[in-house]
Amino acid sequence: MQKKRTRFKYLIKALFLFLLPTMLNAQPPAYQITGHLPGLEEGEKVIMSLILDGSSKVERRDSGYVIDGAFHLTGNVPEGPRLYFMDFDRHPTKTCRLLINNNEKITVRCDSNILRIDHGYLDDYLQIEGSPSNHTWHFFYTGITLYCQSTAQFNGILRKIRDSIGFDAQEVGSAIMAKKELNKALYYGLLRNPEPADVYIPAMLMELLGDKIYERSGHDAFLMAVYNASDDAAKRTYYGKLFHQYAILSVGQPFPEFVLPDLDDKPLALRDVVSKSKLTIVHFWAVNSYIRKETQDELRSVYKRYHDKGLNIIGVSSDTADYEWKGFLKTQQFPWFNVSDLKGGEGVVGKIYHEYGKASEPATTNVLIDSADKIIAWDPSPTELLWYLWKYFDSGNNIVAAKDKQ
Repeated sequence: MQKKRTRFKYLIKALFLFLLPTMLNAQPPAYQITGHLPGLEEGEKVIMSLILDGSSKVERRDSGYVIDGAFHLTGNVPEGPRLYFMDFDRHPTKTCRLLINNNEKITVRCDSNILRIDHGYLDDYLQIEGSPSNHTWHFFYTGITLYCQSTAQFNGILRKIRDSIGFDAQEVGSAIMAKKELNKALYYGLLRNPEPADVYIPAMLMELLGDKIYERSGHDAFLMAVYNASDDAAKRTYYGKLFHQYAILSVGQPFPEFVLPDLDDKPLALRDVVSKSKLTIVHFWAVNSYIRKETQDELRSVYKRYHDKGLNIIGVSSDTADYEWKGFLKTQQFPWFNVSDLKGGEGVVGKIYHEYGKASEPATTNVLIDSADKIIAWDPSPTELLWYLWKYFDSGNNIVAAKDKQ
């Protein structure tokens, strides 16, 4: 009996030694960070927080402590690469954004005391090596920042045209075409043939800057082109999957169908409205949404002018209180269709169309679609919207008068 037990123990040990390499290789891949930042205190905690939704939601993942002036961190990046905040518990006003992936050995250094840096974000003041992902992100960030500044200038031009001479189709059209050329320049100059050569997931980078890219470009068609050009591995990452949710909302794509209850609790399908219209405006709003009154005043004007020519509007509310939504509609007497699932950010407005904004001030957004369900313009300015309507309904006139007064 004793011999059998001894043999069994040897068998277990042999089996363990045989499986040990496999067990070690089965460990999930991880990143490693070694840092030395003058200004951090001995024993200070360094925290890596995963950014979950833009920059408003984070999940604390990994941490380490400053020992003899240096800190060491390790952890697993889920569906990497992902964007993190590196925070310091004794210096809460300082942070560093890092886009990292597994199997990256990263060093973070600073030549000066971080307490002497006036800026709260330390990204541009640190020397970060060993992360191709982070290097790529900063490469894109610089170019896209310049793009955003340029589109802001075009939007300013459109406002000046309207404030000075009203609506002039030729002037507005020239500005819109120039903006489209800028979108092409971004795509062909930066995204279609990206540098450095180790850029392997432009879709992920686009999502990180999505709040700027989507708003500034007007959901331009190049966004789907970027997604389609990404390889399968990129599409399976967290940002690749998330990017796809936005890319399908690009200009030229079919607008996702919905069937929602109307004011009388009867289901109304978007397709039923679109099929009877030449153009349809899907109007996302809520009782307390941003610039709601100004936008809806504009819609009353264009509806009056173009409804008989084939324009329809369907308002999709992100409200949550039935009595508030219905009560407001009864006071306003909008002439167009209105529907809502009364689920706020958890409904179709937030989950499918990504147009909820925030509970304290939901978004107000117009989307123009054609009779084939294709997206023509996403969140056009009032001047841009007038131009698209002029293009489809009044193209025989060079100049259209300013909007009808109420």
